[in-house]
Amino acid sequence: MSLLTGRKARSGIAMTGEITLRGRVLRIGGLKEKVLGAHRAGIRTVILPKENQGELEEVPVEIRTHMIFAPVERIEQVLELALEEKPVAAPAAEPPEPKEPESMAAKPAQGSPPAVSQDIAARWSLPRRPKS
Repeated sequence: MSLLTGRKARSGIAMTGEITLRGRVLRIGGLKEKVLGAHRAGIRTVILPKENQGELEEVPVEIRTHMIFAPVERIEQVLELALEEKPVAAPAAEPPEPKEPESMAAKPAQGSPPAVSQDIAARWSLPRRPKS
């Protein structure tokens, strides 16, 4: 999601849960073991399904007190917690002056169709370009 949104992932955060195609965060099993593993790895914040919040009682209190737990129901909540704020865009620089093409022969003629490989044309029933 970081790549799609252009936002960096925050460090020190782990997430567990299943996300549906509609954006719901579903309950998981083994929360205690996952939290203990995150603690051993130095993670201090865990995003978890809201439906699993009651299972945090199984995690030893001495570990729970050193961690932050963020129960969520939707992917939008996950993204707000796990990704950094979108950087403010710098003012756009002036575009460079367009350069004249070195040779008109290198540029395809206006209105001519792009070259299509004969193999692709055959597979997709595209009109074939006559050989020159």
